[in-house]
Amino acid sequence: MTHRFPQGRETRSAVPWLLAIGALSTALYALIWRCYPLLDLYTKQRFVLKNYTQSNPATGAAMAAVVVALFALYALGWYALRTRQPGGRGALALLLLFPALAVGLLLATQPITSTDLYDYLFSGRMAARYGANTFVVPPNQYSGDSLYLYVVWRNAVTAYGPLWVAMSHLAAWLAGERPGAPDVAQAQLLSLIFAYKLLAVLGYALCGAAIWLALGRIAPQHRRTGLYIWLWNPMALWETVAVGHNDVWLILPIVLAVWLAAPSARAPREQVGLARPWWAMVALTLGALIKYLALLYAPLVLVSSLRRMPTWRRRAHLLVLGGLACLALIVLAYAPYWAGADTFINFANRKSLYNATWLAAVRPLLIAPFGEEGAKDVASGAGMVLLVLGVLWATWLSFRAPEQLARHMIWLTLWFFFVANPWFQPWYALWALALVALVPGLRHTAWAVALMCMTGTLTYMATTFVLPRWGLRETESLWHVLLSALVYGPPLLVLAWGWAAPRWSRASAQPRAARQGAA
Repeated sequence: MTHRFPQGRETRSAVPWLLAIGALSTALYALIWRCYPLLDLYTKQRFVLKNYTQSNPATGAAMAAVVVALFALYALGWYALRTRQPGGRGALALLLLFPALAVGLLLATQPITSTDLYDYLFSGRMAARYGANTFVVPPNQYSGDSLYLYVVWRNAVTAYGPLWVAMSHLAAWLAGERPGAPDVAQAQLLSLIFAYKLLAVLGYALCGAAIWLALGRIAPQHRRTGLYIWLWNPMALWETVAVGHNDVWLILPIVLAVWLAAPSARAPREQVGLARPWWAMVALTLGALIKYLALLYAPLVLVSSLRRMPTWRRRAHLLVLGGLACLALIVLAYAPYWAGADTFINFANRKSLYNATWLAAVRPLLIAPFGEEGAKDVASGAGMVLLVLGVLWATWLSFRAPEQLARHMIWLTLWFFFVANPWFQPWYALWALALVALVPGLRHTAWAVALMCMTGTLTYMATTFVLPRWGLRETESLWHVLLSALVYGPPLLVLAWGWAAPRWSRASAQPRAARQGAA
């Protein structure tokens, strides 16, 4: 992950590679836009990939080829930045130009792989037009609304925190939603789609800025490569700009927390004051008020900060002042939506969601001995126990090596993906992607995460064009086993190779050294 220039290539620039790769990638994004233009398709009600493609195998093969080609180009650009001179301002301009072109094309592309954008915009419309509290009021209470036909999760309250609900309300308001406003259905729908896509683009750009900022402190020589890892990643572009997923607004405070809490590259063992860890805890709290999973990293950041503080007095100040500030933020954020215990019903709803994990594969096998509800309880309980164990271990690692905070956060993220998560969606891989962009030196881990971005994207093709043709259903264990093998198998092989190769190298070096010594 650090810049390693092979002998004889120190003067060769990565700029020609970036130009060629950027031009080819832009052509592929233009092809995607041409095939699925938003302005022609945005009124399709509750359409998913099989509806747009009629599950045609040739279309599926072409889509898979485009995905593989985009990620192959992405890997070539990454390799060029690692092995050649990254160039001056011209290279930095290219690093920003080609993602900007992709953003323009994908803004005008229909989100064919997910309907979440329509659920977001209807939730915001409920809040802005009707004053609904989406923590306790599901969309089915507004079944007469002209945009209700586009909603998929009709019986579910919001799955997110109050800060996202407020941001969603604002996006809908900026799109023209008001109490008593004229309801011109198609015009309003298009305005809402662009409002939420632009909100996602803003989060994507801010994540890039935060990664650049954090690397300026953690690893200045790695800034351009780290920026490339995030901005040029095909999944980051597709899931954020084309599909409009809100995960970038979870990723942003996590990156900011690393920037605030991680030690400087110039003084990795320097003792810290109160201000930066305090703001790091505030950042994670804001992240948790968007998506609750940001709280997973709080113990790691807290322990790493406490460990590096010089006195117990400062530690006590951080615990008290930081705790009070975070609690105040939570209370203020929930206050406008408070409805008693029912405000947290979205927590309970998550235990029924299973997809593309080993827990999802095991759950159908538990139905016979435990019943439907018992199987959910056992599987979700097992996932929770494993997650707690992972958090405890990562916290212990942060105590032992507090200067390696970002590495421990990556480990916990991968533990969550591979071991403890019952519900995986492809765009979740972006959480790990942003973190590996911050840590030079984790070469195999970074390639494994990038590979998981590709295999996760390929699950759209697998679930639309392959598994149904094999006669499999989403309720069967084999469906989730095969999806899990596709998503996790290749990345795990890369991680295993990264772990084993140095050991094999050392083991083979010892007999050679012994023979040379004997000679």
